[in-house]
Amino acid sequence: MSDSVSLAPMSFAQRLINIFVAPSKVFMELLQRPTWVAPLVALTLFAVLLNAGVLYTKAGEEALALQIRENPRAANMPAEAMPRAIAFGKAVGVVAALFAPTVIALIGSLLVYLLFSIGLGGEASYKQTFSAWSHAGLIGLLGGLVQTGLFLVKRRFQVYTSFSSLLPFLEEKSFLYKLGQGLDLFWIWHFAVMSIGMGILNRMTTRKAAVGIFSAYFGINLLIALIRWATG
Repeated sequence: MSDSVSLAPMSFAQRLINIFVAPSKVFMELLQRPTWVAPLVALTLFAVLLNAGVLYTKAGEEALALQIRENPRAANMPAEAMPRAIAFGKAVGVVAALFAPTVIALIGSLLVYLLFSIGLGGEASYKQTFSAWSHAGLIGLLGGLVQTGLFLVKRRFQVYTSFSSLLPFLEEKSFLYKLGQGLDLFWIWHFAVMSIGMGILNRMTTRKAAVGIFSAYFGINLLIALIRWATG
């Protein structure tokens, strides 16, 4: 793969569409022109607007009140304190949405960069890896819409797009349930797209990149599931 062939720059709108339908085109662009500002801004604005749009509705307030009442630490909360608790929960939700996309991108891309640079002999820079993660994160736009739809149906914040949610016969305390909870469909899609990107950026096959990424993803999830199962 040669860097001497210069591709015409893509607009953000083109990258947004192609990350869903032709991700390799996006990563060929990032190989030459790594950029991350536009996708992170889009993800942040989307998260803030989506959280605010859910929390500052009657359905959101009712779900927040239910979540507060289900917390053992709020068992003795006086009724007059509930409005303040709901207002605080709204504010925290919006502020968290403001910072979460960037924090997740920084940590996630650093782990992927270390995996490839140290474990797999990759040659992509951290900037390229961060750019790849930020663009693959756009898959989360669709995930957020799906989860919002599930919230509107269930009127609870505890909505998931994991394998456990597709297997209702599993007991919540079982190890398989804990394991399936960590296998989110949209995160799997995200890492599949990242595998394509890291293969291109590190000049290795998609298969090798996917083995590295998914081995780490499944391994971390297995460890977390074991801890949750043993302590739960």
